[in-house]
Amino acid sequence: MKKILSLGLFIIICCGFMVGCKSRMSDEEMDKYCDYESDIESMYIDSNQIKKRVDEYIEKFDIPDVEYILSINSDDLENYKDSLKESNDKLNNMDINKFKIFYENAHEYRGTNKKEEQDNYEKTQKKIFSIKRNFAYYSEIISYILDDKITESKSKEIKQLQELSLYHIDNETLEMFPTRFTDEDIKKQNNIYEKYNINEEELNG
Repeated sequence: MKKILSLGLFIIICCGFMVGCKSRMSDEEMDKYCDYESDIESMYIDSNQIKKRVDEYIEKFDIPDVEYILSINSDDLENYKDSLKESNDKLNNMDINKFKIFYENAHEYRGTNKKEEQDNYEKTQKKIFSIKRNFAYYSEIISYILDDKITESKSKEIKQLQELSLYHIDNETLEMFPTRFTDEDIKKQNNIYEKYNINEEELNG
């Protein structure tokens, strides 16, 4: 009986030790995720700058000779699209699920506190989500702009995408804006998320 109890205690201790090991990172990994954190901050700023610049193009749609204005800047728009894709590819090469473990240990590594690092974790997750959404929506928008002539129907489509890029439509958003979004808006968001492999649940850890 004592042997059985001892064996049981040994298994519990071993399991506890294994769980503890899984929830920690080496100093090398902590350094790597510190670098990832900085990269995400830079990509977040860059993607929002690109969003702002493309929005400036969209404001020109009602200006005469808009085709001429857009043709001059087509190289810029191609570069913006490439830059958004590059940021998204960098995110895909990170194991973003490990950020939860990183921030659980960051208070010891950086001499902060758990509350501060929990806040940092939530901010980083929101930035990742924002970078991915900017990539998805503005890749679509830029493709429309570069696709020959801007017709009235195409202009409406672009402005709808621009509007949808401002919100993630979930139950909370629908409660805040009960009449703002249509079933078509929700369907379009879902189609874009599927096309660009955006998974909010994964980002929420």
